[in-house]
Parts: sequence; structure tokens; C-alpha cells
Amino acid sequence: MVVLAIVLVATQVKKEPKEIKIGAVLPLTGPAATLGEWIKQGYQLAVSDINAAGGINGEKIKLIIEDGMGDPKTSVSAFRKLVEIENVKIVLGVVSSVCLALKPLADESKILFFADVGHPQITGDSKYVFRHSQTADQEATVISQFIVGDKNLKKGLVIVGSDDYGISFLNKATDNFKNANVKIENITFEVGTKDFKTITQKAIKYAPQFVILGGGDPKGIGLLVKKLREYNYKSLIITTMAFTFPDALKSAGSAGRGVYFTDFVVHYEDTLYNVVNGAYEKIYKRKIPPITLFEYNSVRLISRSIQKVGYNPDKISGYLLEMVTYNGVGEKITITPKGDLSPEMIIRKYE
Repeated sequence: MVVLAIVLVATQVKKEPKEIKIGAVLPLTGPAATLGEWIKQGYQLAVSDINAAGGINGEKIKLIIEDGMGDPKTSVSAFRKLVEIENVKIVLGVVSSVCLALKPLADESKILFFADVGHPQITGDSKYVFRHSQTADQEATVISQFIVGDKNLKKGLVIVGSDDYGISFLNKATDNFKNANVKIENITFEVGTKDFKTITQKAIKYAPQFVILGGGDPKGIGLLVKKLREYNYKSLIITTMAFTFPDALKSAGSAGRGVYFTDFVVHYEDTLYNVVNGAYEKIYKRKIPPITLFEYNSVRLISRSIQKVGYNPDKISGYLLEMVTYNGVGEKITITPKGDLSPEMIIRKYE
């Protein structure tokens, strides 16, 4: 009887369903928390939709998010936890300094890493590292082409933060304008500074026909826009898409009206976009931000890859590099041999 009872108990133990784990290291607290929250929402919505449709080949996705606080050291610990304790094979992350710290760990662990940042050194030398984001070079080129398209603009100024993104942006813009015979000066500032009076006074003395505010410091860009207008600069101001972040718009205030900026191209006519946006609006009571939508697409693309070749970083990497193009929800992506999933970009005017 005892033996029979043991057998009955053993056979009645519920088996845990198989799961496909996807990890993420996001800045859920700290200066970049708003960005982290937007991206988390995209991940969660995609996982919810995929699981509601039956998962991947019958297996549900388990999304495990760790708060890296936008800090490289904290994020390294979070990454190790995901890989060594949770046995995750795919990790997503943002913030350039964080992703640069995690990149060698991805190579070492042979983990597929989606480092969605614009730093120029993220992709190109690792088959495990992909990027679904704009790059500094891409933004600089889109802005340069916009300026060069106006034959009357021959003298300008580029102001950038002195971080890697800003310097890479400046170098690319300088090359582009040199080839187009447009003369530019440049000013760099320390990211995080709050006093832009001296920079603005110097900028006004140049009497530029246009001012480009490059880099990825949203608050700094917003403050520069406000200060330039306070000093009665009435000509063209054009910025990176960092201007679309809440910190930038809040800092700029009413001075932001009329500023041009780079932005993602979203295909609103896409039927699936309306479905996804409707689901997002039901939860968050607002239209889905482009960056949230694109991170939604990152998870959908990863899901499709796993469905085709399995939960294996090497096979997923090979599959992605062979795709060349991918039509996400409201987005058309070009996949380069370097591992960049490049979104379309356009210049818009803030009204």
C-alpha cells in the first residue's frame, strides 16, 4: 500500500510547462527610467500577444526583466543573473554605456544580445550582438541631407554632448558637410550640465544660418533650444530624436515649437499597427510611442526566429543575418551584415 501511494503521488505531480526565456536589462530606475518604461511596455505587449496566440511552437515565452538602473556595474550583475541563474539565452538592453559593458559578456557566454543603442562600436565584430535602433551616423546623415537640400544654407553650427554618441554624430556630420561645401563650426558640452548660457552666447556670435543639436542628451537638448530662443535666435534649429523624449520637451517648453527633429517612420496605414496600437491604448490610454512599437517588433522578430530555428543563439544569429529585410508592425526594417536592424528615419517639425 505504501509503494502504491508513492506511485500515485509521483504520477499526480503536475509537470511544469516548458518555457522560452527572454531576458532584459533595463533602466527602470535612475535618469533613464522613462526610456526603460517605454521599452518594457513594448516587450510586455509583444509577449502577451505571442502567448495569447499559443506561444512559440506551443511553448510560452517567459519575460524576465532586471533593473540595471542605467548603470554599467549594476547591469553586469543583472546580466550574469539572467544567464547564470535563469539560464536565459537571449537578452535585450539599452543605454550605450550599459550595452558596451554587456557586449563582451554576450560574446563570452555566447548569448544573443539585442543592444538597442546608437553607439557606433556596438555592432560589426560579434555574431551575437544585434541592434534595433537608429545610429549616430544615420541621424547625422538624415539631418545633413535635409540641410544640404536647401541651397541657401551654407554656414552652420553643430552643438553636441561630449559622450560617444555626440562625438560620433559630430564626426559624421563634419564629413557630410565637408563633401557638400557647407561650412560648420562646432561646440561640445559635458552631458549633464545645466548651465548653457556661455555655450549659447558663443553660438550666437557665430551667426549661423542653422544650429544642429546632436547627441542623446534629451534634457540638454531641450535646455539648449530654450536658451537659444531666449537669446533671440530665430533661424533653423534641428535636433536628433532625443528631442521627442519628455525631458527634452519639458525643458524646451514653448520654445520647442518650430524645431525640426529626426524621427522614426511609422506606417500607420498598416492594419496590424491599428490592432497593436488599439491594445496599447486600452492599457495606457495613449497612442503607442514609436520606440515602444519598435521594441514590440524586436520581440516579434526574435519569436519568429526561434520558431524557425529553435532556441539557439548561433542559429538565430545566422537566420537573422540571412533575412536582409523584415516587415514589422508599422515598420520596415533593413538588416545589415553588421547586425544592425535599421529603421527608416525622417525629419519632422514640432508644432
